[in-house]
Amino acid sequence: MKTRIRKLLSLLLSAALVCCLFAALAVPGAAASVVRTSQALKVDGVPKSCEIYNIDNSNYFKLRSIAALLTGTGSQFDVGFDKGLNAVTVTTGAAYTPLATDLAIGADKSSTAVPSAQAVYIDGSPASKLVPWNIGGSNFFKLRELGSALGFGVDYDSASKTMLVESKEGAQPLPTTPIVYANSAPGTVVYANKDNSVKIDASNASSGYVMVSSTVAGSPKLVVMVTGPDNNTYRYYYTDTTGVYQAFPLTAGSGSYTIGVYQNLTGTKYATLQSATISAALSYANVPFTRPNFFVDYSAGTSCVNYASTVCAGATTVLEKIEKIYTYVVNNFTYDYDKAATVQTGYRPVLETVWASKKGICFDYAAVMTSMLRTQGIPSKLVVGYAGTTYHAWISVFTEETGWVEAVIYFNGSTWRFMDPTFASTGGASANAYITNDANYSAKYMY
Repeated sequence: MKTRIRKLLSLLLSAALVCCLFAALAVPGAAASVVRTSQALKVDGVPKSCEIYNIDNSNYFKLRSIAALLTGTGSQFDVGFDKGLNAVTVTTGAAYTPLATDLAIGADKSSTAVPSAQAVYIDGSPASKLVPWNIGGSNFFKLRELGSALGFGVDYDSASKTMLVESKEGAQPLPTTPIVYANSAPGTVVYANKDNSVKIDASNASSGYVMVSSTVAGSPKLVVMVTGPDNNTYRYYYTDTTGVYQAFPLTAGSGSYTIGVYQNLTGTKYATLQSATISAALSYANVPFTRPNFFVDYSAGTSCVNYASTVCAGATTVLEKIEKIYTYVVNNFTYDYDKAATVQTGYRPVLETVWASKKGICFDYAAVMTSMLRTQGIPSKLVVGYAGTTYHAWISVFTEETGWVEAVIYFNGSTWRFMDPTFASTGGASANAYITNDANYSAKYMY
């Protein structure tokens, strides 16, 4: 069984896309005995989880779940939909870009199971031996049938009651097309002051952010304050009064948040322009760290985002992507000591400016790296805090195998450094012991 370290990307796209690609054609007929499986799952020896149902003692998976689990391996395949054929299409050997919902486990939908007549084509030919079931609006396929049709191994360990999926040898390059989630303010949940000069749009709180806009007259100094369920208050110095919405992340997880917009009157005196308390139920825990925000402010056209595809070309693991991005930035950017000496409170990196000059302070480096990592499918936190009494900044990344790994890329006050976050790090046990010991870091803010 392979021991190669595998990293699966935790990416975000709308669940609506899944529905479009997997709209099933249910046929009349009574549902078989369908239950949520109680068995464990390992892919190439690594424990995994996704939505799995058992029908007549056989385990059934969504096609996209298997595609996400096998991406980057010798058994990877892409999934699409052909409207002309009204069929799901599979392209073997092609890179697959996972969706945030691929491995999500939602409510038990076993009571909705019915036979499906959805057609599937593999490399252009009908896959008549794949017989799907429609469960909760998604098609589920028998694991062994998928293995036979797509060329990956399936076994079962009866002692541990564990399904075993084995990919072909030979890791394939991971997808490098940038994944950019655009923030929006649809106006479904809005808190506005009396003259509508300040608006807080919480319509997309489940996606880990709120939007704030201001048309306050004059040139006011504004502060947006966000206090989450951890009682940590984030202050954002805000000068845009053109009515353009800005995104502010909800980084403390699901729970109650208070968002306030305040105007500086004089000195330390502020007037409240608008305030709202919302209850945020995040769609999944990492969602705030997969998209742009006030300090990690990028879009599909941002230069560093697009160049990340070139930098990461050929990478077969998440760690390789991280190291390629880190190496590029530290080798091509120079530290701006003059800027560091004069920077003011509330400084906000402008990615295009930083990228064009290839020069910046630690916050600039971190914003560029975080933008590149997130759009390469790697949930990442830009963290600011302290190591003892020393100013410290670091970037944490999330992998399916290890969860959040702290200080993968960190700034020690003078230089940026890279630390291997894997269990079998070439940096040795002492390095791993340090970066995985929370006591070594005192995080103040996460963006």
